[in-house]
Amino acid sequence: MNKVIKDHQTGLEGEAWVYRHEKERLKSLGQSKLAKKVRWVSKISDNLGYDIETYDKIDGVFERIYIDSHTI
Repeated sequence: MNKVIKDHQTGLEGEAWVYRHEKERLKSLGQSKLAKKVRWVSKISDNLGYDIETYDKIDGVFERIYIDSHTI
C-alpha cells in the first residue's frame, strides 16, 4: 500500500473514531437527541473545512461546534 492510500485510510479511521466518540460523549451527558444530530460531514463533502459537526456546552448551553480531526 503506498503512503497516500495509507494516509487517507488513517485519516478516515481517525474521523470515524471522532464521530463515534462524540456520539457516545453526548449520550453520556444525557444528550441523546443531540447525539443523533452529530454529522460526519466530510463523508459528504471535503469543501466545508471540517469533518464533524457536533455539540458542546458553552456558557451553560449546548452549541454546535465543528471538528477538523486532522488537527487533533
